Amino acid sequence: MKKIIYEKTDKSISIIIPTENISIKEVFEKDIPEEYKDKAKIIEDNIIPADRIFRNAWELENKKIVINIDKAKEIWKDKLRQERIPLLENLDIEWMIATEKKQDTKLISDKKNILRNITDLVDNCKTINDIKNINCENQLSKL
Repeated sequence: MKKIIYEKTDKSISIIIPTENISIKEVFEKDIPEEYKDKAKIIEDNIIPADRIFRNAWELENKKIVINIDKAKEIWKDKLRQERIPLLENLDIEWMIATEKKQDTKLISDKKNILRNITDLVDNCKTINDIKNINCENQLSKL
């Protein structure tokens, strides 16, 4: 199935999927904003990545969708920030209980530090797979 794709001024990508009862050329004329018609391309569906995790980092280069690594890093950092919230909350509770019982809190503190600093690991990534391999669970399992 053919789709229409164009890059907006902010470098984000718009993808328009026509319905079956209207031709792609009609959709092109009707739905593409005038300022983007010269940049819009009709493409085959198979060039659109199936993995949508980094959808907001997609950019268009020579009729191909590429992932902007810097944008992908920011997306992943936001994901990690959300992932660590409940983990840090649980560790805060564990730390308070251990403190009340006068138990050692070093391991708990180490886990909290790992979670606080986890987004820094993303900065050193060179590939999308490197980025995806960073998550709270695998970093905590290293202790």
